[in-house]
Amino acid sequence: MLKRFEITHALNDAVPSTLRPVVRKLLFQRGAALKMHPGDRQYLVDYYREDVMKLAALLDRDLSMWLV
Repeated sequence: MLKRFEITHALNDAVPSTLRPVVRKLLFQRGAALKMHPGDRQYLVDYYREDVMKLAALLDRDLSMWLV
């Protein structure tokens, strides 16, 4: 998001060079991975099944892995 809105240039100008590694580490640290509840995933698979099948036919590609 920072790159998309070109905020990185403004941050580089605003943050002293000695503090940039610390700021980068704080901004880009990895958080805990989000896990989807299996019931929610199954609901979404069922909800979008027909659309996925139509898209697979349109693209002439196997998208069955989206329905697992």
